[in-house]
Amino acid sequence: MSAALGYGKATGLRLEGELSYSTADIGEFNSGGTIQDDTKGEVVTMTVAFNALYGFDVFGFNPYVGGGLGLSRYHVDAAEGSGFVSIEDNQVAPVAQFMLGVDKAITERVSLGLGYKYTISTEFAVYGATGARLDDNFESHSVAARLRYSF
Repeated sequence: MSAALGYGKATGLRLEGELSYSTADIGEFNSGGTIQDDTKGEVVTMTVAFNALYGFDVFGFNPYVGGGLGLSRYHVDAAEGSGFVSIEDNQVAPVAQFMLGVDKAITERVSLGLGYKYTISTEFAVYGATGARLDDNFESHSVAARLRYSF
């Protein structure tokens, strides 16, 4: 789930600030080169990003492409099946994102669309109570329906 507020120019350039929230299940992690596939857990992500997008008109549709930079706060809560490795920690890491999609104007101010977003973080470390350390980066692929209102 995300919300963005921005400014668009007639040239097709849009600048926006975005706030997003997501959750993802953890099914495995790599522990010292060994895949622990009996892992259970969740990553909760909150992101603040600043994006630049470029849109244009093609036969009444408005495709767009863009990218952004920001910061994400990750809350990781995971345990390997035997309980030997348990991690619950929060970390903040820089992120980059790439977006593309298409919008279709429904009225002069309202458009509906479909968009794809790829987000990747720099590497960060989370720690468990037992001293377990997990170094990882976070990647996300998402497809979402969009509703946009232009002031």
